[in-house]
Amino acid sequence: MPLIVVAPGCNHDSVSARVVEMLDFYPTFADFCGLPKPPQGEGKSFTPLLKDPHQPWDKVAFTVERRPKVLGRSVRNERYRYTEWDEGKQGTELYDYEIDPTEDRNLATDSKHQQVIADMKRQLREGWKSAR
Repeated sequence: MPLIVVAPGCNHDSVSARVVEMLDFYPTFADFCGLPKPPQGEGKSFTPLLKDPHQPWDKVAFTVERRPKVLGRSVRNERYRYTEWDEGKQGTELYDYEIDPTEDRNLATDSKHQQVIADMKRQLREGWKSAR
């Protein structure tokens, strides 16, 4: 979802394509208030992006969607979203937002994207494992 942030000392006229998650809000607010990062939680402060929206950023976002009788887990970076339904047993999806921002073409079975799928699958597995 789009996020609009206006904060003191930050560039108010910039747009960033970087990926952040809602769990990043608390560490970001703590930064602005001069408080220590909370010991619990996995969020990452996006204060640096508010000061320079185009700086390098390697964060991905994870989501879960429950449908009747199936669970979907996704990982999203700036360019791609990869989803596995029931750990891949019920299907997979890969969308390239650079060429398909409306998710009209699932690239999961396209052999040209096997390396992207392998990388996204690894990130999905590592991210959910560390979140448990």
